[in-house]
Amino acid sequence: MTFPVLLIVALLAVLSPLEEALAHAVLLEARPADGERLDRAPVALELDFSEPVAPIAVRLFDGHGRLVEHAAVTAEGPRITVRPAALLADGAYILSYRVTSLDGHPVGASIRFGVGEAAPAAAPDASGEDARLAGIAVRFALYVGLLGGAGLLMFARLVEPPGSVPRHCLVLARILAGAAMAAALLRLGVGGLELEGLPLGSLAASTPWTTAAATSLGIATLLAMAGAAALLVATIAAGWSVLVAALGLTALSFAATGHAATAPPRVLTAPALGVHVLAAAFWAGSFLPLAWAMRANALAAAAVVRRYSAMAMVAVAALFATGAGIAAIQLGWQAGNLWSTAYGLKLLAKLGLVALLLAIAVINRRILTPRLEGEAGAGRWLRRLVLVDLVLAAGVLAITATFPLDPPPRALEPAMADQPSATTMVQAGRNTAILSFLPGRAGPNRFEAFATRADGSDLVARSATLRVGSLALGIEPIRFAATIPRPGAYIVDDVVVPIGGTWDVRLDLLIDDFTQVTFETRIELR
Repeated sequence: MTFPVLLIVALLAVLSPLEEALAHAVLLEARPADGERLDRAPVALELDFSEPVAPIAVRLFDGHGRLVEHAAVTAEGPRITVRPAALLADGAYILSYRVTSLDGHPVGASIRFGVGEAAPAAAPDASGEDARLAGIAVRFALYVGLLGGAGLLMFARLVEPPGSVPRHCLVLARILAGAAMAAALLRLGVGGLELEGLPLGSLAASTPWTTAAATSLGIATLLAMAGAAALLVATIAAGWSVLVAALGLTALSFAATGHAATAPPRVLTAPALGVHVLAAAFWAGSFLPLAWAMRANALAAAAVVRRYSAMAMVAVAALFATGAGIAAIQLGWQAGNLWSTAYGLKLLAKLGLVALLLAIAVINRRILTPRLEGEAGAGRWLRRLVLVDLVLAAGVLAITATFPLDPPPRALEPAMADQPSATTMVQAGRNTAILSFLPGRAGPNRFEAFATRADGSDLVARSATLRVGSLALGIEPIRFAATIPRPGAYIVDDVVVPIGGTWDVRLDLLIDDFTQVTFETRIELR
């Protein structure tokens, strides 16, 4: 077994996610409690965590968003104490905190309470929107860099174009691979901003980087950077083993994270996604060098197109076979989800662009390629259509870069056939949870969660915390302590959702003093 194959097998072994993440601090109790109405002003506000913490930013605001100044903040082990300089006047207040725990992970949320009146709604903040847009941009750049570089290398080595085309391929592949390394690293930081709901200006801080590195995005980043580095080496070294290693690492970086890679059964979806990525890289990454090859004499150009067409047919077949399987799983095997969900509509748009690419491929193969040797104009038309292919392929990658913003419909299964609900299935490593809001619309809801391990046994936690907020609606997370009526079941009564829309849901399960499992998703509440 050659070294590249051994390397890929070893990396496949580490792709299996850890069953449980090392814990960061969990807020066990707040005094006053979130949503509490107090008859008299408290002398101090206290936050008790599961382990010692250090305050990063702890601030008290009144109901109008004004900072309550000169509040003293002290930390003693797992307790944060906030003492206002004077007794609080009657009104609504929000205690916003962000602390760091022993393992360096940031933890933050808002506690609402009222003195002499009801607690306020969470303060609006749409600061994470710029990070979401940046996330789309860096994912697009990474896709172009990795897939473009891999496709150029495969075209140069497999199709063997004439003249200076291989040299042009290698030069551009080096540029794209270098850009991919930078984009992969930037994606890690921006991914942390998206997870934390932080503005783009927070990228210089350590918080987003450490947050993202603790997720599957950390492994995916290492694999992507290793793949880009291997692509760089493959542009210099002529050996096939280096190219195989580079392609393997590139495929693994896509199979390490994301909705499609983690969809059950992962033993099938992750390899299918890897094949899908490499097939797409060869097909789309060959468009530009094909245009270069058309500048050669008619006989040489026709030979290149024939060799490429034969290989492209295999690549497109693999692309559609794996793509159809992944799409069916993501849509929950329901065709109606194509036009009834945001994820499905994006997939429809992507399929539309791919259909145009296929139509152009048929025109090229059936009409223009046979005329290459006899008609000078056929080569010009072929070059023009190949450049159109390039634009369409960029559109496909741009749409793909937006997929992480919407959960796939496979999670949208009704929890109860006789009762309206909003339900989703969420993966956290090898753990699975079914999260439900009943009745699943604006107003009071009952939250139910049922969590299991990979072997189907109950995921038993010491305590559970639910956070519900909405970046899209400008509402910060609100914290609820869940009850545990039986092992693996977590309930919160009276979760009041003020308005319908897309809500960010996070369920933290404290397994023991050192382990926490976190389920995060988005859900539509009407």
